[in-house]
Amino acid sequence: MKILIAATNSEMFSGATRCLLELAKGLTDKNQNVVVLLPREGDVEPQLKLFGIRYFIVHEYHSWYTSKNHRKNKFKLKRFLNDIAVCQVKKLIKAEHIDIVHVNALTGYVAGKAAIELNIPVVWHIREFMEEDLNISFYDREYSLKLLNRATKFVAISQPIYDKWSGILKAPVEIVHDGVPVEAYYVAHKKAHSTVNILLYGRIVPGKGQLFYIKGAIEALKRINVPCHFCFAGKIEDESYYQECMNEIRKYNCENAVEYIGEISNIKDLLSRSDIVCVCSKMEGFGRVTVESMLGQCLVIGADTGATREIIRDKRNGLLYREGNIEDFVRKLEDAINCYDKYDECRINGQAYAVSTFTVENNVSEILKIYRRLDSNENG
Repeated sequence: MKILIAATNSEMFSGATRCLLELAKGLTDKNQNVVVLLPREGDVEPQLKLFGIRYFIVHEYHSWYTSKNHRKNKFKLKRFLNDIAVCQVKKLIKAEHIDIVHVNALTGYVAGKAAIELNIPVVWHIREFMEEDLNISFYDREYSLKLLNRATKFVAISQPIYDKWSGILKAPVEIVHDGVPVEAYYVAHKKAHSTVNILLYGRIVPGKGQLFYIKGAIEALKRINVPCHFCFAGKIEDESYYQECMNEIRKYNCENAVEYIGEISNIKDLLSRSDIVCVCSKMEGFGRVTVESMLGQCLVIGADTGATREIIRDKRNGLLYREGNIEDFVRKLEDAINCYDKYDECRINGQAYAVSTFTVENNVSEILKIYRRLDSNENG
């Protein structure tokens, strides 16, 4: 069985790309023949080379989804260029004798379309709500659903993702939670620091809630009676939103208490120095940050929406606040910081839950079962 896994992003800051890399490596370690297709050049390439995973690049343009502002003629041109890319991928599938094509997210379609036209089984990963989390929608919904409904199998990364898409798509949808390499984030025997360190990390875009976090931090600082420090980290994808965040900090002269610390190179080290991690996303399809932070034995405070609500059991392995409710968020922050020790069991439970549930091994095993069922159906 030879598998082509098609990425929709080639950059390692993307959680979807990291999941693809871990799946490809895990399958390779189980002696599966894996080839990766990238939509453009990116920093995932050295990692693929490091793991000895072959890959090809066929440029795919963003003509599948759109935000509110788009130029119709531009999308038509990109669709035409992607039709050329589909032909290139079909040649690749034939030359490499691919048995199954696995598309890594809903935000790309070229490899899926190529496989469908060749009657190759297609596994299509669903990692996003789209409108609710990424503020995007299909450019041509009728065209997109028509193509998607010719896929063989869909994989949803959480129950909320399943709940949205299972009623829309015709092919069966199966839930397989993403896996995280435990050793890359696991922090043992963690004790509170003299200053309670609170962190939010992830791509800096409105949907991740950095501005909400900053406003909550500024309000919490007025009520907290122990030393604490707030920071946020991640790749700046929306410069104007980042400036709005920084202006909020400067407005209240909180530069020393609320700090942007840049992009993250060593997440485990950052988690080891953090006590509390906030997940303030409007809606998470899975919540890799939530799982990573649990593995780092941090107390996670998350919004009660999407997969964050699925992962966090309030006051058992983390804390939930009402999404968008700044007062509820501040109350949870205030209690967690002022009474940090009382949540020791909560942190330990969170780490144990993440270790037992969200491993790469579990993820690879479940995906491999899907492949084998499809392969066995194809071969009679």
